[in-house]
Amino acid sequence: MKPTVILFSVLALACGTALAAEPGTPEQTTDAATFTYMDVNGDGKISRDEAKTSEDLSASYDAADTNKDGALDESEFSAFEEMHGNVSSGED
Repeated sequence: MKPTVILFSVLALACGTALAAEPGTPEQTTDAATFTYMDVNGDGKISRDEAKTSEDLSASYDAADTNKDGALDESEFSAFEEMHGNVSSGED
């Protein structure tokens, strides 16, 4: 019975350590979650239509699209949020 208890203890410790070591700050996690939420079609970009859920982002879309490809990738979105604060998607 003791080997079983030891095994479960080691597994619990390993899982706790793995969860605690996840990369990213809470802000980065929030940015990524917001980006994923706004990227409705899941193509890894926020289109002008997808940006319409946020008045702030929609109004500044051209400035946020720094590479001028007509879509916001995750780095452009993160840079926009860093400069302007968290994007509200209109959902409360």
